[in-house]
Amino acid sequence: MTCDEVRDLLPAYVLDALSEAELTAIDEHLSECSEHIEELAELRDGTRALEGAITERAPRAALRTAILERASAPPTDGGVDGSTRPAPITLRPATPPRPWWRSPAVAAAAVVLVLASVVGASMLVSGGDGDSGVIVRQVEAGATPGLRVEYDGGQAEAVISPLQFPSAPAGRTYQVWVIRAGAAPASLGLIADPAEPTVIEVSLEAGDVVAITEEPDGGSAQPTTDPIVAVEI
Repeated sequence: MTCDEVRDLLPAYVLDALSEAELTAIDEHLSECSEHIEELAELRDGTRALEGAITERAPRAALRTAILERASAPPTDGGVDGSTRPAPITLRPATPPRPWWRSPAVAAAAVVLVLASVVGASMLVSGGDGDSGVIVRQVEAGATPGLRVEYDGGQAEAVISPLQFPSAPAGRTYQVWVIRAGAAPASLGLIADPAEPTVIEVSLEAGDVVAITEEPDGGSAQPTTDPIVAVEI
């Protein structure tokens, strides 16, 4: 497994959401490669922060009673003597997992995990010019690339400046998205050169998240990878 493949799977690795084969392959890679140590620590810190924000609730007593009664009840489809055979079970073909952005809850969790990991590793800079109405949001580059967004609401224009982004791999490109609560991500365009700012005409609202993903050349209609970096306006 290559470093890029491990890097793409690290968020799922931290959440223990991979197959045994994938977990074993990543464990073997991490035992020989120290490149991902800081990034893995940041993701774990972000995950622990999210876990601490969740309050456990005990199930209702009525629910526990109903489950126990159902478990102890005699079968209704016939006994073990075979006199009455249970109805056959129809297996449906497995469906591929939905992309993170198709489920609002999963999309929010993915973006929060990215925000938590980058904030834990670096500094989130927020500000604005009260006279000009320009809003500035910036995540400093650290173990992962950073992002600076300067949004001028009066001009409906945003300047997107990737920070310490490597050149996109052959056949790949970087794509900018705006993620708004309750809606699918909307493409804001491609980044021709990550070393230079990109000016985009767009109307943003408070709470919108601007994110960058790596996509196939020409871009995608919807994200095909998790966000590399994201900032909330």
